[in-house]
Amino acid sequence: MRTSTPRSRWSRAFCEWPVLAHWAIGFALGWFLIGGMLPARTVHATEVTATSQHLLTAASANNAAVVIGPGFMPRCRETAIYIVWGAGVGSGGVTIESAHDPNYTGTWAPLAVVAWTAASKEDIIQITGVHDAIRTRISTVIGGGTIDSYAVCN
Repeated sequence: MRTSTPRSRWSRAFCEWPVLAHWAIGFALGWFLIGGMLPARTVHATEVTATSQHLLTAASANNAAVVIGPGFMPRCRETAIYIVWGAGVGSGGVTIESAHDPNYTGTWAPLAVVAWTAASKEDIIQITGVHDAIRTRISTVIGGGTIDSYAVCN
């Protein structure tokens, strides 16, 4: 018959270590999942500010244009251009263009072309990206009335 020998304090601790380790890991995971001693995570909302500007005012002449440049658009990532067709307008077109400099005298890059579809109507052109200068230019004479244009960006 076999008899067991008494265990030393160290051998008992070593044999019980896996049980203690599992308990400690479980406790730590549970503590982590419920947020225990970890610092609370705070989410701060960032205020989105929009900037707006009236561009063309009661305009109808071919090539009438208004430019918005770096002073208006330093942090713009999204821009909306509103074209407001006045009462009585029966034809016309507006081109939204971009360039690297508000004073650029060459051919600007077209972003959108808006053709007249109805009087007393508003069109919106949404532009994503960073631009040094954007302009609204009447590319086809506005017949029978006038338009206004506005830029809003954030």
